[in-house]
Amino acid sequence: MELKVEYFDVEQIIGMGGPWVGKLKVDNHTLSHTFLIDNYIKDKEETLYVFSRYHPKKRQIKFFFGLFKTITEKRKFEIIVYNSIERKWFRSKDYWEGLFPTRIERTKIFYTQAFHDNDRIMFPEQNIEFNEINFIELNDNGI
Repeated sequence: MELKVEYFDVEQIIGMGGPWVGKLKVDNHTLSHTFLIDNYIKDKEETLYVFSRYHPKKRQIKFFFGLFKTITEKRKFEIIVYNSIERKWFRSKDYWEGLFPTRIERTKIFYTQAFHDNDRIMFPEQNIEFNEINFIELNDNGI
């Protein structure tokens, strides 16, 4: 079953040409958080859909005995999987500083740790097994 996938409120997060993230609407359901835009994959049967969710982690750093402060942000991307038959969402337990899903084969999700799939030498393709060891089911509040 083909899902209607729409990105909106798009913004650039690093500068110098990307990556771009935005809010995501799947079959008229707006998801929380932001997602890497125009980067989702599906299996051949169109039952599993994989997205790259952006979840920045901010922290405050103090310098010179607390006289100066700055806020830093660490990029955190997670794999989000939607099973359209069961109508369930799943999140990877692990996260990456760059994530570009490339394909799905059976229960393996392939990705590169970048924001593109243009350089397999620098960013070789890796995979993660879609199972209960690597993923947790999300409730409506988590997605």
